[in-house]
Amino acid sequence: MQLPGSPFSFSLNDWQRFNVVSTLESSTNVIFQGEIKHGQSGDFLAGFTSGQVSIEPGLTSISASNLLISNLQTNAGNLSGAFSAGKGLPPGSYIACINVLDMSGQALGSSCREVEVKPISVPVLVYPQNASTISEKQPIFTWVPALIEGSSTGLEYHVSLYEVRLDQSSFEAASRNRPIFEAKVKNGSSQLAYPSGATLLAEGKRYIWRVSTFYKGYLLGLSEMHSFEIGEMERAIEVSDTLWVQLDPHRTMPSQTCTEVIRVNFKYYLPKEDIKVNIRNAQGRVYALKTSEFVRRETNGEVIINLSELQFVEGSGTYQLEFIRQNSQRLRLNLNYKE
Repeated sequence: MQLPGSPFSFSLNDWQRFNVVSTLESSTNVIFQGEIKHGQSGDFLAGFTSGQVSIEPGLTSISASNLLISNLQTNAGNLSGAFSAGKGLPPGSYIACINVLDMSGQALGSSCREVEVKPISVPVLVYPQNASTISEKQPIFTWVPALIEGSSTGLEYHVSLYEVRLDQSSFEAASRNRPIFEAKVKNGSSQLAYPSGATLLAEGKRYIWRVSTFYKGYLLGLSEMHSFEIGEMERAIEVSDTLWVQLDPHRTMPSQTCTEVIRVNFKYYLPKEDIKVNIRNAQGRVYALKTSEFVRRETNGEVIINLSELQFVEGSGTYQLEFIRQNSQRLRLNLNYKE
């Protein structure tokens, strides 16, 4: 049996495409039976019985077009029609088998293959960012959802939070310590507010969090781990006249007033992505900032700009900052700059 061409999908056509080697001296009429089970539980998911198929001595290639399937059985509770209308199985581990029978029903041979259908991407943690210090003791954990082939209906996220003890690495904390908080998130949501009734997060302590992706109870993948501390937020540039802004690609930010320094972070930041910055004045002239004209923190993608030091900024007026992200997404912020 041939494995599917893509590791992200496994369809009915993939299952019904295989080669048969016959050691008989003449053509033979046979029947093929197929079966798919879940690799972790062994639960039956789907099966079929073909019509009569003639195979020749040596190698015969079989495809869905010459199987003449008389019936296709599926376990609707586990499969939910994944094989209908050309759809594939959801991410997970499977065992796909083909059995060859003669016309009396006697087994002539069989073959099974393990098939791993992978998610296109695991969740990407957004906030709290890795190696960050945050002030809130009830943070809103935020991540970019996992991507899978086809419908994401049935996806579920498990959020786990661990305390990192002295002399422990993040890996040791996740493997040795019990979570101080765990929660399930359904219905496609990619945010979870830390509840007031959970273990109180203490200043000066370090924590790690991660998100696991499940499909109907089966583990699909784990995010990376992010660590953070509770305390006073670090300020890379100590200036009293500082404007703090978070840009959300799904919302329009109203015009902001700035007198000197602006610090911008992004709600859905992908670690270590490149960011370019342009500034436009009221006359429409555009200037691309050099990397020496702004500070960018790789840990959380924050961009810090001192407008008073830019030669392009000529006194008080209206300006627009444009941030060009690695995926070519452009986020804009209108500023009323006052000297």
